Amino acid sequence: MPSFDKPASRPHNSAMSTASQAPIHVITAATSPARLDVLGTLRAPPKPWSRAAHPPALVVQVGPGTSPGPVLGEVRRVRAPFNQAWLATGALRALIEEHLRRTGADTALLHAWDATALASSLPLAAPNHPLLAEVESGSEVRVFARRYQSRPPEAPLAFACPTTVALHRLAEVGVPPATCALVRPAVDFGAFNRADATRARQRLGLEDQHTAVLVLPPVTRETGAFAAVWGTLLLQHVRADVRIVVPTEGPEVRRIQRLATASRHDHVLRSPGWQLTLPELLAATDGAIYLPAGDAPTDSLAWAMASGRPIVASAVPAVTEFLRHGQNAWLCATASPSAVARCLLQVLEQPEQVRRRAESARSQAFKVFSRQRMIEQYQRVYENLAAGRAAADGLRDAAVVA
Repeated sequence: MPSFDKPASRPHNSAMSTASQAPIHVITAATSPARLDVLGTLRAPPKPWSRAAHPPALVVQVGPGTSPGPVLGEVRRVRAPFNQAWLATGALRALIEEHLRRTGADTALLHAWDATALASSLPLAAPNHPLLAEVESGSEVRVFARRYQSRPPEAPLAFACPTTVALHRLAEVGVPPATCALVRPAVDFGAFNRADATRARQRLGLEDQHTAVLVLPPVTRETGAFAAVWGTLLLQHVRADVRIVVPTEGPEVRRIQRLATASRHDHVLRSPGWQLTLPELLAATDGAIYLPAGDAPTDSLAWAMASGRPIVASAVPAVTEFLRHGQNAWLCATASPSAVARCLLQVLEQPEQVRRRAESARSQAFKVFSRQRMIEQYQRVYENLAAGRAAADGLRDAAVVA
C-alpha cells in the first residue's frame, strides 16, 4: 500500500490569509539536478515581511529513490510500489489535505518538476488545486502534451519552460500558448566567489601549465559530449597542455573514458564524477563546451555565461537563444569534432577576443539569470494560476540577443 511519512506537528499560523496559497512541490528520483537547484532557490526562507502572504512550501518526493539531500531542506516521501503514479496519488492527496489544514491556506498550488511527478499530480488538479508542470527542454514536449490532452477538462494545468524553444515545441503539438510561461533559470553569482579555484584544480589533477576545458553537463548523447571530447583530443597534436574535464557519471561518461583509453589519451581526461559543484568546475577550468544536436537543457550554459569563461557551443536554436558567434561565444556545427577543434584553437590563440566575448556573455547573464528575477516570475505564475489568468500574464523576458 502507498504510504507517506507522518509529519512533526506545527502550530497553526492564525495570521495567515485564508486566501493564501500553499505551494506544494512534487519531485521524483528522475528530477534533474538542475531542476532541484531551481527548486532549492524557490524554497529558500522568505523575507520576514512576506511570510504571512506566502505559506511555507512543501516538497514531496514520490516513489522510490534516494533523497535529494540537504539543499531542499525537509522533504516528505510518498512511497508506492513499482513507482506506479496512480498508486501514489491517494497518499499524495492525503498529504496535501493535511498541509492545507496545517497552513490555513485554501489553495494548494501543485508544482510538478518532471513528467513522472506530473503523472502523480494530475489526478489532483482542480480549480482550487491548479497544477504547474516544469518542462526542462523542448525534447520532452510530447510527453507533456499527452498529459495535457488526457487531463480532465476542469483540471487547470500550465507549463513553465526555460526556453522559447520549449514554448514553441509545446505550441506545435497542440498545447495552448495561454497555458505556457517562459521562466528563465537562475544563477547564484556569489557561488563563483565562494568557489576555491586552486583547491578545485588540485582535486582535478591540473597543474599550472595545463589549460582545462569543461564539458558542460548533462553529459549525454543528446548534448554532444562525445563529439566535444573528440574535438578537444584533436588539439593534442598542437596543444599538448590541454586537458578535458568531464563531470558527473553515467553511460556517456563511460563511453568517453573508453574513447580516451582507445586513443591513448587517458592522461588528458579528468572524470571527477559528482565531487565538485558546477561553480567549482567553472572556476577551475579555462573554457566550456556544449554541443547539443537539438533541444537540450540550458541551465549549465547559463552558469558558464555567468562565470566569464569562453564558450564553444553548437549553433542550434536552444543555444542561439542566448549566444551569438562573434558576439559572446564561438559557435560551430553539431557532431563535428574538427569544427570543435578549430573553435577551441581560436579560443586558445585569441586572448583579446576571449576577454571581449566572455565579458559580453557575463553581462547578459546578469540581466537574464538573476535569482530574484526568477523567484518573482515563478511567484507571478503562481498568482496567475490561482486567479484563473493566463500563465504568462505580466511576464517579461530579458533574454534578447541581437
